[in-house]
Amino acid sequence: MKKFLTKLVAEIVSVGLVALLAYSVWKGVASLTAIAAAAYWIIIALSIFVGLIACIGIWAIEKELEVNSDPVKREKLIGSLEATFKKQGFLKKSVSWINLAIVVCLLAYSGWVFTAVTYVLIALLCKLVISVGREKFENLKQQIQV
Repeated sequence: MKKFLTKLVAEIVSVGLVALLAYSVWKGVASLTAIAAAAYWIIIALSIFVGLIACIGIWAIEKELEVNSDPVKREKLIGSLEATFKKQGFLKKSVSWINLAIVVCLLAYSGWVFTAVTYVLIALLCKLVISVGREKFENLKQQIQV
């Protein structure tokens, strides 16, 4: 239930920010655009932090699994990564890409070009980190099963 509520709140905030940005662009309200842009800068900063944590986490767990031979601890460590590196479905992936395109277009159209470019670069970097982490996660799962 906690995971569901967390995802629900995150989706509501995400849709709310896109709606705020779209409304501010549609009506030409610069102050609302600035608020949305500031929120996206917070998302950019958090994405950098989370991306670094994910990289360090997968690296640390990979090193720990090389040293540790306890199967219970190995399974527990692998399980802790499962939520982060699980595969997305086609619909969720498509919505994510469409959302990225809408946000970048709206930010660029409203004059926040540097924010739009930074946002798309960080989003792509995070997608790369998750993809590499997913590959390593699958390799670790296969090592446990063998």
